[in-house]
Amino acid sequence: MRVIVLSIHSSFADKIYSGEKRFEYRKRLASNPVDYLVLYETKPVAAITGFVEVVGKLSGSKKELWNATKRDAGITRAFFYDYFSESKCGACAYHLGKVFKTNSPMSLSDIGLSSAPQSFRYIDEGVFLALLDVSQCVFKPDGQLVPCSEND
Repeated sequence: MRVIVLSIHSSFADKIYSGEKRFEYRKRLASNPVDYLVLYETKPVAAITGFVEVVGKLSGSKKELWNATKRDAGITRAFFYDYFSESKCGACAYHLGKVFKTNSPMSLSDIGLSSAPQSFRYIDEGVFLALLDVSQCVFKPDGQLVPCSEND
């Protein structure tokens, strides 16, 4: 299982948790396949607030990516084009699946990081599993992750 930590603004994290935002746009994707994103919300929250299953990666021209994702983008067309304005090689996004919000925010130090990643940072599967344990999310025997709120 491959897991990366992403820094994300709180307004976008809120849209991911609400289901309004089903794509996380990035100027660069991880070169290896990714199964989960750990969401680190930037200041003022400055904490890990949840996890998201990755069900795919998309890349292409800005126009192609916007047309393919705009319905579940969670951002405006103007914001999208502004974000990718300096990109000479198109645009990319993670297609998001199931979303898991933690019961309480966690520190980056809980996963052995001393600072927020600029783009992303891989974390070890064992660290991710320990993070799930602390947040009270669990994997069922069939490999499906049970949302944290269902384990209260």
